[in-house]
Amino acid sequence: MKQSMLFVARGVTCLAALFALVAITRWLVPVNATTAALYFLLVVLAAATRWGLRESIFTSIAGVLVFNFFFLPPLGTFTIAEPANWIALFAFLVTAVTASHLSASAKTRAEEALTRRNEIAKLYELSRSLLMVEGRDAVRDSVLKTAQILQIGEIAFFDTAANQVYGSLQVSLVSVADMALVADSGGELIRYG
Repeated sequence: MKQSMLFVARGVTCLAALFALVAITRWLVPVNATTAALYFLLVVLAAATRWGLRESIFTSIAGVLVFNFFFLPPLGTFTIAEPANWIALFAFLVTAVTASHLSASAKTRAEEALTRRNEIAKLYELSRSLLMVEGRDAVRDSVLKTAQILQIGEIAFFDTAANQVYGSLQVSLVSVADMALVADSGGELIRYG
């Protein structure tokens, strides 16, 4: 429900931008149909960059209708008199949808790159902290620092030589005996339920 309300609000914003452009390009500073189409394309690209593909496709279709009504003869109707204007209308729609898709894809890739960058930064911080730890409690400090950097609640490192667990296991389903069994066998511990 919230998503649909958000989409409606964004759609109204895009329609308002299109009609503001109509007011500017028809009455304040009159321009030809080609220039108006390019301005409408900028609104479509802004919607794609700001919100995504769904909103920009809506804006593309609304832009085609507004462009047809206000800039293609006969003006003030949704009919098109000349076959060449059908081609212009179709070219505008294809360009707008393609640009929307490219812009939305670029936004998605940028978000993925940011996520990967954050993961790499965490791994760098982890490796740096592991290399910097020295002293008697190095293993314990490294395990606790790992939990802190990776933001995980429970972590454990089983030292087979000392038969000791390092980490933060408050309410763990895994016992020290289970960890020793896994360490000795080299296998996995599988728990059900």
